[in-house]
Amino acid sequence: MRLAAALLTVVMLASAQAPKQPSEENVVVFGGTGSDILRRCSDVGVLKAGETVAPLRLVEVSKHAGACEGYIAGVSDTILSYGSVITPKNRIYCPPPNAEMDQLIRVVKKWLEDNPSQLHLPAGVLVIRALGEAFPCG
Repeated sequence: MRLAAALLTVVMLASAQAPKQPSEENVVVFGGTGSDILRRCSDVGVLKAGETVAPLRLVEVSKHAGACEGYIAGVSDTILSYGSVITPKNRIYCPPPNAEMDQLIRVVKKWLEDNPSQLHLPAGVLVIRALGEAFPCG
């Protein structure tokens, strides 16, 4: 017990005293820009079943594809929930009931590719624009 407490103390002191080195690379925690989401979404579907790929490439592609899908799903779910509960008459977009995530990703990716002058804008804004144009209400 004392040994565990001593080790924990050493680890805590070492981590508290170790200076944090700033990363050379910028990290985007929430959202990013249209360029960021397009880069991630460009990795969706690039690997095919049975393909041989380096492990690091597999990790990178999987991370990007997951970030793309998760981001678009999060924005979409938030907007659809908000529109359904808060302002049902003013919904921003109305996807068909059978729309699948792959379709939403393709819509957003194509919109981003077709609108390069907008890629500096926040990713969330562009996802909403893309889905709004593809699935207008009314």
